[in-house]
Amino acid sequence: MEKEEEADRREEATKRIRASSPRRSVGGSDSRQKREEAQRGLEEGAKERAERERADSERKEKERAARKGTAKGRHIHPPEENPGAEEQSNLTEPLSRQMRKSGKRSLRTELLMRKRP
Repeated sequence: MEKEEEADRREEATKRIRASSPRRSVGGSDSRQKREEAQRGLEEGAKERAERERADSERKEKERAARKGTAKGRHIHPPEENPGAEEQSNLTEPLSRQMRKSGKRSLRTELLMRKRP
């Protein structure tokens, strides 16, 4: 009898805690919505960047076409309107930037790795 009452009290306490605290959905619609918003933001940013770079690209293409002979220089590629693979967005704090991953190890890491047998 005491065990049943204790279990009931724990269950009621758990329900109160869950009701009072904001729920976090793991992989739910809230996180999916954030990912979709971030993707739209990246796509819009890439389109805006392409529009800004388009005028410069057209100017360079005209300059290249005006040159004579085979020494025109490299081909001018139009700007991409899609976000590149390296462009990322921070879902928890959209205004903060993602840290770039570097292939280099720090000096401290190198020293620690050398000490290991």
